Amino acid sequence: MFGALVTLWLLAWTILVLSIDVHFMIQFGRAVRAASFPSVVGQITQSAIKQTLTADLPGERRELHLAIAYRYQPYEDTLEGHRLSFWSQTWPGGRRQMEQRLEQFLIGEQVDVYFDPNDAANSALDRRLGGGPLFVGLLLMPFNLVMVGGWVWLRRRARGLLGRLIHADGRRWVVRRAFGDPILTGVIVAEVLSLGAILLASLAQWQENVTGLLLLWGALLLVSVAAIWHARRTRYFEPARLICDGGTGKVTWFGDNSENSGQSHSVSQWRRTKLDDDVPLDTWPEPLSGYAVRLIFGTLAGGEETRTVLVTENALEAATLSEWLDDWFRSRVPESESRGG
Repeated sequence: MFGALVTLWLLAWTILVLSIDVHFMIQFGRAVRAASFPSVVGQITQSAIKQTLTADLPGERRELHLAIAYRYQPYEDTLEGHRLSFWSQTWPGGRRQMEQRLEQFLIGEQVDVYFDPNDAANSALDRRLGGGPLFVGLLLMPFNLVMVGGWVWLRRRARGLLGRLIHADGRRWVVRRAFGDPILTGVIVAEVLSLGAILLASLAQWQENVTGLLLLWGALLLVSVAAIWHARRTRYFEPARLICDGGTGKVTWFGDNSENSGQSHSVSQWRRTKLDDDVPLDTWPEPLSGYAVRLIFGTLAGGEETRTVLVTENALEAATLSEWLDDWFRSRVPESESRGG
């Protein structure tokens, strides 16, 4: 029930986030297209800072915004525009920043007006992208990371215990215990860093600072990738205990530090999978008993060799691995051979 509720919530969240992403990409594409728009000389007719009241809990909030108007004549008709940039998202900052912007657009001053040749009413005074898309992308990142992390977590949950014991590597299967998901680690690190980057960019007023935003993006991506690499290399995986290669028909065992560790066996040498209980464990402060998953292989001399794949105190873990190994070998070895005949 819990998994179904989480899946439904995640589906709704994914639809919402992807719709915002699509809108962002459409706006970005339009802004990129505007870089090739022609221009005509126009005249500023309005230049002021206006204040609006916005309903907000627990009361009303006053917001400042730039009010710019200009006239231009691209063809025969004279048109009026109000946009500073083709990038529709605007982050004007405080009054001082707005006043500095207004000094560039004094009433009566002539300016270059850029317009869409297919729709002359679609115009703006600036066709550069600036840092706007980088900042909006940064704002969207936490929402997208929640979406990605949610699906990674659901996949891990759906795979269950087996997913923490068996790991696909091309046509090979690697038996080793995992205590986390490297991708999920990277998502969590990126989530925290993105929130910090948004706060830093807002406090430093880097909403249009391309250099500052690129540095934030670079640091965020670099640290997140490093976290994934570190998790894959060192933190979350025990050393491999067994590699089952369906392509070559070989099984390589890395059970202990003996001279037999790293030895390969042909799949056809497999005789049976054995699950032993009451196996003494080297635990502290007092020894406990656990379970051992072992593989029995036939030798050229007609004898048998035993290879211990896993020793654990978790009965379900041992039973799950034993069942998977048994199924994997049986799908590749004729029953007569597995019996030693």
